Amino acid sequence: MNFQTLIHLARACTSSPSPLSGLAIHCHSLKLALLTHKTTTTTFLSNSLVHMYGTTHQLELARQLFDEMPQRDQASFTIILSSYSACNEPHRALSLLSLMHKVGAEVREWEMPFWACMESVGALRKQGEFSMRCLRGVW
Repeated sequence: MNFQTLIHLARACTSSPSPLSGLAIHCHSLKLALLTHKTTTTTFLSNSLVHMYGTTHQLELARQLFDEMPQRDQASFTIILSSYSACNEPHRALSLLSLMHKVGAEVREWEMPFWACMESVGALRKQGEFSMRCLRGVW
């Protein structure tokens, strides 16, 4: 089984009612040591798995895989931020925005990570929890 096959299978699992099929793909990728190299293909496969976990509301697994990625790109941050926003986890999204800043990842207002975080700010505002203090420490 190659990277492309695993990527397509991970995408297919986002609509599966059972999280076990996605977990099996992740385990198979680990068994083949496909997630340990700093390559674009590895990052793409990891992003697909993080997306799969986020889409199926398995945020702990999504974040664990994200944290263990040997190399992250802009898409990696966008995927996990969007997952937090979609699962109504605005505090986690803003915390991740802070991490992006600390590791030197650029966030521009026209890019997806910024808009994913703005969704989180909107959710906090609806919950009556938003104030400028929420953004303290993010930048």
